[in-house]
Amino acid sequence: MATQKKFPSKDYEKGAAAIPVADESGGPEGEALGACDVVVVGGGLSGLVAAWKLAGHSVLVLERETTVGGAARSGLRGELRFATAGSCFQEPVPGSDTAQLLSALGLSNAWRSTGNSQFVLFNTRHLLRGLGEVTLGLLKQPKELLNPAMYGLTCNLLGAALRGKKFIAAPKKLGDPVFAELYAYLQRFRKDGDKYPAVPWQAGCGWTREEMEQFDSISLAELLFDEKVRSRLPTALVPDAKFGPLVRDAVETTLKVECLSLADVSAYVGLHFLVGYLYGTLVTFPGGNGYLSERLQAALRERGNCRIAIGARVQTVARDGERYRITFERHGVQSEVSAGAVVWAAPKHAALDAVSGLPAQQQHAIHQIQHRDYCIANVYLRNAAWTEYFGGYVIEGDTAAAAPLAWCRSSVCVVANWLDRDNGKKAGVLTLLKPVAERLNQGKLGKTDFAQLQQVTLQEVSEMLQAKGLSIDEVEDIRIWRWPRALVVATRGQMKADLFVRASQPVGGVFFANQDSVGIGNLESAVSAGFDAAQQAQAYLQRTAADTMVVQALRSGLHVMEIAGNPATGVQRFGGKANSLNTLIGAGFPVPRAYCVTVDACHAFLQASGLAAWIDGMDKVDRDTCADIRARIAQAPLPPALQDAIVAAYRELGSGPVAVRSSAVNEDGDAQSFAGQYDTFLHVEGESALLDCVKRCWASLWNERAHAYQGRNRADGGIAVVIQQMIVADAAGVLFTADPISGDAGRTVIESCWGLGEGVVSGQASTDTYVVDSDSHALMERIVRAKPVMCTRTADGVAMQEVQPQFVDQPSLSDMQASELAACAARIRRHYGCELDIEWALKDDSIWILQARPITVTASIAGKLYGDEQETNQQVRDNTMFSRMDTGEILTGLMTPLGLSFTRFYQHHVHGPAVKTMGLLDIGSSQYYVGYLQGHVYLNISASARLLTQCPPTHEPMKFTRRYATPDVDFTHYKNPYGEPVSGFQFFKSSLYWLVCQVQNMATAGATVNKMIALRQREAERFRKLDLEKMSLPQLDAELQRIDRYFLESCAAYMPFFLQSFALYDALAELCEKWLGNEGKGLQNRIKASMNNLRTIEVTRGVCELAARVDRSPVLRTLFLETPLEQLADNLQQHAEGRRFWNENFGAFLADFGSRGRQEFELSIPRWNDDPTYLLQIIRLYLTSDVQLESRLATIDKARKEDTRQLLEKLPLKARMTFRFVIAAYAKMAERREATRPTFIAETWFYRKIIVEVLRRVAAEGVSGIQDLPYIDFNELRDYVAGRKTAQQAFAPQLIARNRRQHLLNERLKEPPMALIGGHVPQRDDRVLLDAAQGDLLHGLGASPGVAVGRARVITDLNRQAGEFRQGEILVARFTDASWTPLFVLAAGVVADIGSALSHSSIVSREFGIPAVVNAKQATQTIRTGDLIYLDGDGGVVRIEERVADTDEALVEQRAIA
Repeated sequence: MATQKKFPSKDYEKGAAAIPVADESGGPEGEALGACDVVVVGGGLSGLVAAWKLAGHSVLVLERETTVGGAARSGLRGELRFATAGSCFQEPVPGSDTAQLLSALGLSNAWRSTGNSQFVLFNTRHLLRGLGEVTLGLLKQPKELLNPAMYGLTCNLLGAALRGKKFIAAPKKLGDPVFAELYAYLQRFRKDGDKYPAVPWQAGCGWTREEMEQFDSISLAELLFDEKVRSRLPTALVPDAKFGPLVRDAVETTLKVECLSLADVSAYVGLHFLVGYLYGTLVTFPGGNGYLSERLQAALRERGNCRIAIGARVQTVARDGERYRITFERHGVQSEVSAGAVVWAAPKHAALDAVSGLPAQQQHAIHQIQHRDYCIANVYLRNAAWTEYFGGYVIEGDTAAAAPLAWCRSSVCVVANWLDRDNGKKAGVLTLLKPVAERLNQGKLGKTDFAQLQQVTLQEVSEMLQAKGLSIDEVEDIRIWRWPRALVVATRGQMKADLFVRASQPVGGVFFANQDSVGIGNLESAVSAGFDAAQQAQAYLQRTAADTMVVQALRSGLHVMEIAGNPATGVQRFGGKANSLNTLIGAGFPVPRAYCVTVDACHAFLQASGLAAWIDGMDKVDRDTCADIRARIAQAPLPPALQDAIVAAYRELGSGPVAVRSSAVNEDGDAQSFAGQYDTFLHVEGESALLDCVKRCWASLWNERAHAYQGRNRADGGIAVVIQQMIVADAAGVLFTADPISGDAGRTVIESCWGLGEGVVSGQASTDTYVVDSDSHALMERIVRAKPVMCTRTADGVAMQEVQPQFVDQPSLSDMQASELAACAARIRRHYGCELDIEWALKDDSIWILQARPITVTASIAGKLYGDEQETNQQVRDNTMFSRMDTGEILTGLMTPLGLSFTRFYQHHVHGPAVKTMGLLDIGSSQYYVGYLQGHVYLNISASARLLTQCPPTHEPMKFTRRYATPDVDFTHYKNPYGEPVSGFQFFKSSLYWLVCQVQNMATAGATVNKMIALRQREAERFRKLDLEKMSLPQLDAELQRIDRYFLESCAAYMPFFLQSFALYDALAELCEKWLGNEGKGLQNRIKASMNNLRTIEVTRGVCELAARVDRSPVLRTLFLETPLEQLADNLQQHAEGRRFWNENFGAFLADFGSRGRQEFELSIPRWNDDPTYLLQIIRLYLTSDVQLESRLATIDKARKEDTRQLLEKLPLKARMTFRFVIAAYAKMAERREATRPTFIAETWFYRKIIVEVLRRVAAEGVSGIQDLPYIDFNELRDYVAGRKTAQQAFAPQLIARNRRQHLLNERLKEPPMALIGGHVPQRDDRVLLDAAQGDLLHGLGASPGVAVGRARVITDLNRQAGEFRQGEILVARFTDASWTPLFVLAAGVVADIGSALSHSSIVSREFGIPAVVNAKQATQTIRTGDLIYLDGDGGVVRIEERVADTDEALVEQRAIA
């Protein structure tokens, strides 16, 4: 060894602090120390903090060593304090546990911040080899080139290299440019962000469990430096840059401080530590963290109710009745103490032998935690060597193999310089940390000769001192402290296995406080561990005390009571719902028998579990804390006496199925009803299930939706629970004693469905509507709807099931039953003295009242709705025009909440960039693209017209505006509220941009079409091969992001063709009007070019080919015609020839067209790939019909061409040429539009498949289910998949229930107008639409020429009714889209409520040569299947010639299929 020197210290230090601690145990040794509230085992920092936090309780601390403080200890050199273990910590975050503790101890400003006082001893040769990396870092951070210190560092580096100096010292910040890209990557995971990798992992930290497990399964080295591994990870979570050797060394160095290896630590844990070291200011107390432990001892001494026994070796911790008996040996004498709870703050591995009753799983987890030794060397210096610096680290890459005992062996040397005065002279203590790396035998260090290690230390320190120009004579002594098993080693898979969580689970009244997540341990973790364990112990003591209180209360009968009409009970004890039932029973109304678990019982449970104190101590209650409260309620055990009382009540009810309903004090009140805000569980069977549902009802007091509904009065009143006998209803529903829309108290409105009433409340079941006169109880109106599903009891609880076919269209109530129900409701209303909504059930012709609550919102005048709900300027709101004409069939009609939320996603992320491709220089704000009214999607015509004034062809805004108007829109006082058309230089710029885009679009149009076709085929094939069930959430998120990109790309390709086809059609109409006058009215519909290659026609052609294939095979034909439709798909696949047809012919069709379906933006509707039932129906129809598609198309095309020729012959040559050009251009553009459209439609199917897969997973977690598909929010689901929200947040029952109710209301309202200016007042859709004065005449838009007379077939549910259609009938529908095309080949004509000249109904009708009238508004509600109707496609007239049932009753009973 080059340098040798003798020192005063001759052996390892024994771990005792230089600052003595008094033994405050009290009492003679060898005797029982009596009883206390809590025993804390372990006097380290966590144990001291726990004892301090347990103020108000008597505490005994048992410490094995002769000193306390654990790793938070200090040494003394004269008056100079220095660290013998823990030395620094992160500056406390305001409000954190550490900040609270330091503030209470008066230490808020006692630390010293490192600030910029950090230095690095750069290894000279290693840094020279990395000059290329340094240079690259500087080039990427050019501002650093202006820093003079950089050039000073370079000169020092070169000079040191020439002189052979091993290290140079420089401020740490000078190396930051090299690590700038690493810092930028770690910025994503900051603690104050939404993606912090918490250790241990916990839900809500920003990382989904799937993401955590994926990153915990790979090493940090693989994440940062292995491109192959990185490519398999979610793009958003991996680095963008490629890091070099210096970054690798710096990361390795940082991790070694915590005894972590870059190759061994998981990526998840590694990110946690890197972020912790990088972000946050390191601070220190004088002499290290021992300063804090000393102040804690002093505070405990002052308090007087805490004793500390040192030298106490705990032997057993065992339950003794309701308390714990702790035995320990102290100074060779056995002692014991009794405690109500125990905080174990010693190492967990010591608990394995001492604590009885540890679960096997927990023991296994403790055994799995790996520990390492480490050493601290205190180098006494004559003077303070680095007076200007606090600390730093060494990047050391060369000496590990050459010097296995060196402090830098693990590539790390942490240096701290403690400054203080010693007899008026400056002195220093240089502190070095030596973690024992995993690859070094643990016993080797213990066997190492002290003198040898001391001299190795001297050698390394001398090299550091040389970097400062100091000699070895500065070193006066080297003391080395050994800390056996003091490091916890982090390895891959520990977070994934929940190792530390399982190891720390409380066992009865024993709570674990020692911080052993990973690494050395730090002050913040130690403090938080002590806080948490103390709070758990406090809650346990409160719970134990409360158990006695619960037993006493149960004896008095205050916690579980039968609801029997007792007037002495009230809402404060029963809650709103139970109190309402109590009132009804007392008044003699028919209510099923029930018990109430009272508000007092809930309070007792919260007190006994310790949750009451915990909740009261919260600063605020928000979404996150609500979720935490619910989770803790679910985990907390019921007091045994209360559990027995609930079970006894259940047995009194016969132990059969019951309804378990929440009954909050603030529910069903005069001011707020809270309907649907709290949980209800139906058909609950079994004692265990009942107890679980009771707790879930209590937890629903903290539902996010209920919390928002009630504001800060969240839980002030408490909540009770109703346990009520379940009525297995034949029919059920909701009754309103006043019309909920108009507020008319003279109209009692009943919503009724088959089966359980939950189907009505949740919005899952269609209902019949009855309107009864509130005074005479005479039936005023009845609307009977198709009710294909109902809510019913199953073996697994409650589920939606299909209604038997004969009952689907039958009324669920007779007129007499509706009248009797209204009469009963009138009596209840008189008893309450206010308007009510009443849940009722009908069983065996007997009426049961389930609950009644006041109607808290009076809607005497329905509020006006506006398309843009975000707009606040009233002038803009009143003058904006919205229209849903020609918005594309994908957006036509009423949409579910899922469809609406997906449209909002499209609005804000896709529409703007897509329309920009047509030549819009300024695309404006996404807020103004789309509007929404009553579940219908509108185009903001005013805003769109203003944007289009940037383009020369659409510079006149009224032309575009009137294009989307219906005849009833009044433009008398209209002025575009978004401003005048673009003009001046801005118009010049936008026109130039538009022109460039047109040239580019025209030049690339053919290539764009081919690219979109190829994209659809490639992505569809790729997507079908994905196994979505095996993909993690991060992988699904990455897939969704891929779909986003191609969805935008395909919409952007489609949009120019879509809009240009409209423009060319309008140009054709103008030509007809200009050259042909009245003769040319509607002529554009007759002289358009042949479009037999349109995609919609290709679908029908494909179905015809499938039908022909079936018809050629007697076996297949028999299968199709004789097998019930619901069995056809299965039977085909079970038969050899059917299987070939299914896999080959039908499979090829689905590969090409299977992503199609109805309303493709309505993601709740299955596509043909998902449910081919509709296609099978059409094939069956074609087998029994004379389709003749090709000859029909050829005949129509020939007649059209001849008609066109004759008309154009009359025109001058120039006009004739213009007509032919526009017609050809229109045909080409329409062809391109239809060729590109399937690509973005396919992307919407991809979205749908992933949504269904996600719902499958959350259903398995009991959060939601596939039945909720129409009512979820697409954007909330995206947040869940991306890890930004939990499943409980994204699929909150309150959100889904609210969406269901809103959708149900939208279904009951009269459809809003096709186009409107300003707002719209909703109206109930319960009026008779035709009367004798009106006649049987409907007017619309003549969309396809010709006349037809035939029987009507009204279809409003395509999948269910398609098989009913017969060749030669006139199809009557609300609207059609591409999925309807196969029916057109059989139809004699088409009538649609909605549409325009370019809607699907119009285009395909013209193509098949059948007359069509669209925009007839009320056709589906006026015409009934079987009516004989006259259809004039030229004049736009539909007349009912003969009604199938011309009776007065038909004017009252309007059959509608919702």
